[in-house]
Amino acid sequence: MTVIFNPKPAIGFHTTPFKDQHGNSGFSYTLTQKVGEYLREAERRFGERNTKWTILGIEFFGDIPQIWFPYNEKLVSIILTDAASADPNEALFEIAHEVIHLLEPTIRSPTSVFEEGLATLFAHDISVRDGLGRWSSQPSYLAAEKELKDLIALHPDAVNDVRSQLTKRTFFDLTESDILAACPTAPSSLAKTLCEKFVR
Repeated sequence: MTVIFNPKPAIGFHTTPFKDQHGNSGFSYTLTQKVGEYLREAERRFGERNTKWTILGIEFFGDIPQIWFPYNEKLVSIILTDAASADPNEALFEIAHEVIHLLEPTIRSPTSVFEEGLATLFAHDISVRDGLGRWSSQPSYLAAEKELKDLIALHPDAVNDVRSQLTKRTFFDLTESDILAACPTAPSSLAKTLCEKFVR
């Protein structure tokens, strides 16, 4: 059996009871609770997640946040960077990006420009809303976000309408015809770019 590896404590997992000004009891936020909050917000904006998948929680490793699939079953976990284990704002920013990948998880990779653009857009929105002070600096993510914003400018409900075209498929399977069926005014060149596999 593999021993649980714990090189240092991770910030963001301890909670404490409190009462608000109205006398309501609760517990202070943890990263786990924020996964739930951000996922609910993503579902509110972009449609319900695929509930056939069980979300396990958060782990820390390396320098690239991602989701992974223990046991090759319908189980999915978020891996945050080692840096995020000591920086709650960085952890929240990374969580906001990764929850988009929990809407329609797929073991296949890489995903589409569409999905990474959406994840980047959502993380930036959450960063502004929650005052996280974080912004993606990688050109590939910013380019994917721009392409998606171009589509949304033409068709404000693009994400929900595109997802309705996929039904039993994921963002990985997204095709140009899916986008054009959902957003008929979109240029075919934009639809084609959004369906391409994302290159980090």
